[in-house]
Amino acid sequence: MTLTFYPITSLHLIPPLAPAGYNADPKLKEDWQKTFKDLVNNRQPTPDDLNTLITDFDSLIQTACKATLKPQRNPHPKGAKWWTDKCTHLHTTARSAPPGPACKTASKALKLGIAHVKHSWAHDKLHQAVDAQDIWSLAKV
Repeated sequence: MTLTFYPITSLHLIPPLAPAGYNADPKLKEDWQKTFKDLVNNRQPTPDDLNTLITDFDSLIQTACKATLKPQRNPHPKGAKWWTDKCTHLHTTARSAPPGPACKTASKALKLGIAHVKHSWAHDKLHQAVDAQDIWSLAKV
């Protein structure tokens, strides 16, 4: 039996939680509404108990979403070419921060750190493009 354990103070990457919910696509709005109306019209009569009504309503929404919408997925690991180890460290720190001022400070540091890394990455890419353009102009001479 294997058990993966991450202490709360560890800086190792904590595996991301599987995202819950569905991607709301405006193109599928009418399909979702039709499915939901069909489910409401075909449901069994429920008692007048408020908790049961709320549970049934939530169940109808989940069933309609599952039938018509795509579930959310984890982002592709190679999706952000600008992501660095610094981003990973800031993200881990922000996720593991306790609620309150520490969480707010860590979240702010994450946003500023990511903005800085994105800016640096874009700056480097633009300078590579300019350098490549200069090389092309020299080659044509």
